[in-house]
Amino acid sequence: MGFIAITAICHIDDNDLQFKAIRSSGPGGQHVNKVSSKVLLSININDIQGITDYKKEMLKERLKNQLVQNDILQVSSQKHRSQFANRRDALEKLIALIKNALTEKKIRRRTFVPGQVNEKRLKEKKARSQIKRLRNSNFED
Repeated sequence: MGFIAITAICHIDDNDLQFKAIRSSGPGGQHVNKVSSKVLLSININDIQGITDYKKEMLKERLKNQLVQNDILQVSSQKHRSQFANRRDALEKLIALIKNALTEKKIRRRTFVPGQVNEKRLKEKKARSQIKRLRNSNFED
């Protein structure tokens, strides 16, 4: 029995992960038709250990498009030809998804343009407009 670390405090028990091998789609001919190399990895979000209920609800909200049922998070991989490599890839995807969803989003603070910068920009626009207006009036004569 081992644990897979996601962050310093958050981890998943190996027994909570459910791997399922199915046949891949796409090109590959006879190999694709005979070998089950695509991997579906699923875990119940409530089985993730080391995080609070608030964080679990945050995970459910942020990953709602990847949730199969209410709490089951599912990740698939069919990038490689071997099932072993796809298992590893699916596990890496799962860890990255959870890490990304657990990071706190920074609050954006509105910034203001200083008055002098705005005046300078408007002055340059007027000068450029004047140049174009003079250019246009020369051709009408």
